[in-house]
Amino acid sequence: GDAAAAAPMFGVAMKTTLDRAANKQECQIAVSLSRALIQHRFSPPEQLWITQISDFFAVEDDEVSGYTPPTTVTSLCCHLIDCLVDYRPKYLQWKAAVGIGSCSVLSNMV
Repeated sequence: GDAAAAAPMFGVAMKTTLDRAANKQECQIAVSLSRALIQHRFSPPEQLWITQISDFFAVEDDEVSGYTPPTTVTSLCCHLIDCLVDYRPKYLQWKAAVGIGSCSVLSNMV
């Protein structure tokens, strides 16, 4: 059978580890999207989903006397499998569609 056909349409996994000796926390997030139509719309940066996820993981702790919070490293991995990106500019009559067989994007945030 075809592996893409057997995969769920949306999947998410998260793993968090803390190394107390190095005072370092690692957070790994993986998101998978399979056989989906993605409609692209331009919007202000603060409304983009990737900016909102980045802001979510950029939360800072309040200072506590005598406590040093761990350095946090967040890795976000996005997998697109057999997806179609539909782009229709707001003020133009043009349309575009881009097919994605398989694409993985990894980003680290410190």
